[in-house]
Amino acid sequence: YRRVTAGTAKLPATGGGWQISLQSRFGLLFAGLAGLQLLGFSAHLLGTHPALSGFAFLAGLAGCAWGAFAVHSRIVRPLSHVITCFGRIAEGELATPVDIQGRDEVGHVLTELSSMQVQLRVVIDEIRLAEAEVSHQGREVSTQMELIANQAQIQQDHVFGVTSAMEQ
Repeated sequence: YRRVTAGTAKLPATGGGWQISLQSRFGLLFAGLAGLQLLGFSAHLLGTHPALSGFAFLAGLAGCAWGAFAVHSRIVRPLSHVITCFGRIAEGELATPVDIQGRDEVGHVLTELSSMQVQLRVVIDEIRLAEAEVSHQGREVSTQMELIANQAQIQQDHVFGVTSAMEQ
């Protein structure tokens, strides 16, 4: 991650090439809605054309099932994975790599989340280095203060010695 912050390296999945799949996901959702419409149409045909009504009902039911499955597998499950990754990072688990699935919008979010995770590790590392430097500087100041105190004590003893000699 130091190379990433220095600009000499990139995360493997960063870059363009993302597919616009949100449109296809909405298309699947509309397929499900069309299935519901076919279900309503089948109820309307039930009195006039029973055979066509059954076909429309089955087609509508299949469209609804396919739409529900597609919405769950392509939207709900990937977003659950994103939420899990955010939760791990929020708990401070920065060492576990983010599993980037797909090259769609969710994959793009996961890539950016992975980049954020690396940046957080860099910031934490820099804070630790700064803390170590401050601690080192504090020890040096403490050592210098001890030397100054010792020199002051020696000078005070010397002044007392000169004062005693002058009084005698």
